[in-house]
Amino acid sequence: MSEAAKTLDGWYCLHDFRTIDWTLWKELSDGERIAALQEFNLFLDKWDQLQAEKSGSYAFYSIVGQKADIAFMWLRPEMDDLNESKRLSIKQNLLKSRFRPIPMFR
Repeated sequence: MSEAAKTLDGWYCLHDFRTIDWTLWKELSDGERIAALQEFNLFLDKWDQLQAEKSGSYAFYSIVGQKADIAFMWLRPEMDDLNESKRLSIKQNLLKSRFRPIPMFR
């Protein structure tokens, strides 16, 4: 596998497109939905902290009319940091079970 290009200015970026499992979401009780949203907010709070420390950034988008429902754009100064960010996002129960990744090339 070839090595990622070194950036002279700027950070590494990962676009993470997800679809929401609406069937599963609708089957959750109100308490489970609230718990899932709280987990999601805690997840974003971690990214807000990275942003405050100027060691990372992110953007969160709602997508209308495409295969994905939401998209994240993760920004980190080093490729290893970006890979760790991807692993962290996948470990989150909410993202793992309810926000499924979308393959970009089909």
